[in-house]
Amino acid sequence: MKKLFLPIIITLLFSAEPTQKELPIGFTPEEWENRHIIYEMGGRQTDPPATPIRTIAEFERMEGVLVRYPLGISTALIAEMSVDATVFCLVSSGQQNSAYNIFSNGGVNMDNVQFVIGATDSYWTRDYGPWWVVDGNETIAVVDHTYNRPRPNDNQVPGRMSDHLNTDYYDSDLITAGGNFMTNGLNIGASTTLTYDENPGLNNSEIDALYEEYYGINPYFAIEDPTGSYIEHIDTWAKFLSPTKVLIRSVAESHNQYDEIESTVEYFESHANSFGEPWEIFRVYT
Repeated sequence: MKKLFLPIIITLLFSAEPTQKELPIGFTPEEWENRHIIYEMGGRQTDPPATPIRTIAEFERMEGVLVRYPLGISTALIAEMSVDATVFCLVSSGQQNSAYNIFSNGGVNMDNVQFVIGATDSYWTRDYGPWWVVDGNETIAVVDHTYNRPRPNDNQVPGRMSDHLNTDYYDSDLITAGGNFMTNGLNIGASTTLTYDENPGLNNSEIDALYEEYYGINPYFAIEDPTGSYIEHIDTWAKFLSPTKVLIRSVAESHNQYDEIESTVEYFESHANSFGEPWEIFRVYT
């Protein structure tokens, strides 16, 4: 397949203090008691894309960012992004005027804003937003997943974005979240083993097969979460920087997670990159 260097859309989210009470990135107590809703949101599996499939990496060129109003980031950040990129803003019809006024008064380039109308439950667009692939016809398409939170409105967003952008749409029916998946853009993907735990109807080999069949991922790295708590998302401690580079967090030797975090470094040191070579590993002290 030819290499593609097309502008693409990715989802992007930065953490900030919310201006109103919002759903957390994890479960609320009520959501935990109603997590059966997650399985009710699934069952939409489609045929997979035409092969060969390449999942687009976060570090590749993009033409826009996906945010949600009410916001979880500053208007100043949106204004900065709108200089060079399209801001796709998820917003309900009843709040569109408010979003427009907030953006306009905040210096956002409104020529680069597209409002995507519909209800949402939270602002965690990186977790519930669309994943993008290039299929065997060299067409950019959405491959959806079932959001691992009982938030039905958020779960509809990838299909809504596919409709908005008039792209092909597929659904793997895999229960997961965008924050717990990363790819090097050359068919290696990684997450924590949480994905195995969240899909009780599938064994590990079947999950690996779904990643290959719908996302072109092989090999798939399923890594034990070194934090032992929080949300078990791989993006809280690692990130692919290129097809051959990976960033992994670093802590002091006295830290209670030191051994577990260093074991993730050993994992990447024991696995080759897409060219059969050692990974170039970068550390960031946290």
